[in-house]
Amino acid sequence: MFSYVEKINPANDFDLINILRQRINDQEISFTYVVKMGSHFPYAERYPKNQEIFRPAAPPEFVNDLAMNVNAYDNALRWNCDEFFSRLTAALESTHKNIIVIYTSDHGQVMPGQPDVQGVVRMPHGHPHLPPIVANVPLLAFGFGMGGRDFLQRLRSNNTLFNNCSHFRIFPTLLLAMGYSPENVGKYYGNSLWDRLEPDSPRFYIA
Repeated sequence: MFSYVEKINPANDFDLINILRQRINDQEISFTYVVKMGSHFPYAERYPKNQEIFRPAAPPEFVNDLAMNVNAYDNALRWNCDEFFSRLTAALESTHKNIIVIYTSDHGQVMPGQPDVQGVVRMPHGHPHLPPIVANVPLLAFGFGMGGRDFLQRLRSNNTLFNNCSHFRIFPTLLLAMGYSPENVGKYYGNSLWDRLEPDSPRFYIA
């Protein structure tokens, strides 16, 4: 079911926690894909006002002040990532089930007020001349239960992943975790996060 929320509520993401826990408890096997609101611009709308720890923070409206935008972004990260995952991991641990969570992002950030590669101050993304850092995104994995811990151990043992993997390895990894044939997964979808990478592997992007 999809719904449109006109006014952003910084608690929206936290409502997911109970939904995920209920779904996991109700179903023997499940797969859930979540589009999280996260710490997207405007950053001030991604955390409650009483969680504004770093000040002065930029308001929801665009301001061309790098320090204020960094403060607002750090507030958003502290609330909508750190606090969210603290509560999510506690909730998933309480189910005592085998669970795998992979978290990533669609793009990195250019802070409003920060010049791009041509020295022009622009909005966070979605324009030409973006610096390469915008292609750097988080890729986090969490595991619960014996199955989840085994999944994480296989990732930890692959010391070629650090700063050297891509979104394209997530899908084949999940297929393997679901029990699909490694031969077919490798043939049709490529290498997984469990496969070793050559140093400085080429990085590919879709326009």
